[in-house]
Amino acid sequence: MTRSRRILIGVVVACLLGLSVFGSLVIRAARATNTAAPIVVNLGDLVQVAGTHVSCGVLRRSGANVIQCVAPPPLRGTYGTVVGDRKVLVIRFRNDTTAKVVFTAIQKRRSSACR
Repeated sequence: MTRSRRILIGVVVACLLGLSVFGSLVIRAARATNTAAPIVVNLGDLVQVAGTHVSCGVLRRSGANVIQCVAPPPLRGTYGTVVGDRKVLVIRFRNDTTAKVVFTAIQKRRSSACR
């Protein structure tokens, strides 16, 4: 594995860890100040994340419902996430219709990066 690829994977992993820590802090703060029920989304629903250009959609992939979040088009060179009950994928778009999985994790188990 080349040095630049190791650096890229390290940056992606660090970003995911940072987002998860930030997310857990936000959720804890929201629980303390907000008594509203969580928003439930169904298959086919789209969600725009406030204050960002990121949008997420609930899709069916490999027999499971997942949430896929991506940047706005053009997608080439951007990253996205696919999160389900069992797996988490980080994908990088080669063009507007094709993506490559660059990081895979299984919830509460293991992870692997593509080489």
